[in-house]
Amino acid sequence: MHSWDVHVTGCVFMCRAVIPLMQSRGGGVIINNSSASGLRALPNYGAYTATKHALIGLTKTLALKLGPDGIRAIAICPGDIATDMADLGMDLATEQLGLDPSARESLAPLHAIALRRRGEAVGVGRAVAWLASSGASYTSGESIVIDGALMEGLQRQLRRKSLQIRLDRRNHVQLG
Repeated sequence: MHSWDVHVTGCVFMCRAVIPLMQSRGGGVIINNSSASGLRALPNYGAYTATKHALIGLTKTLALKLGPDGIRAIAICPGDIATDMADLGMDLATEQLGLDPSARESLAPLHAIALRRRGEAVGVGRAVAWLASSGASYTSGESIVIDGALMEGLQRQLRRKSLQIRLDRRNHVQLG
């Protein structure tokens, strides 16, 4: 429930707080931080994936309901972004898989990212700034993927069967 409280309930409370202010001003933009995981399910991330899917559904609902008030709603779906939280996740995965700490970088899906690098938080911030601007004034109800084509790369590799995802006896993800 912690994941739901952080990702969904917190977002709902924030929307409840800002929507009346936006309505009184004649419009605004709500940008929810979902994830590429909100578009594709990942093994062992059930709660996280469910909350990010929920944010996308909430965003679409808000866009329909609030559009007549001049309020736009957009979900951003970042992929592998180099942040402290993502690095902590890789540290935990390294530990859970029993890998040597020096192998941590091998968990980053660079082989599947078309740009062959992790994203940077500043790049996500710039995308959000543009989405909030008048330049994106006709964008609403959408999920904007910011992942360097990671999801497309994973799908392509899965189709080619060059990447196989399986679970070991402890239900840990094994890539091969």
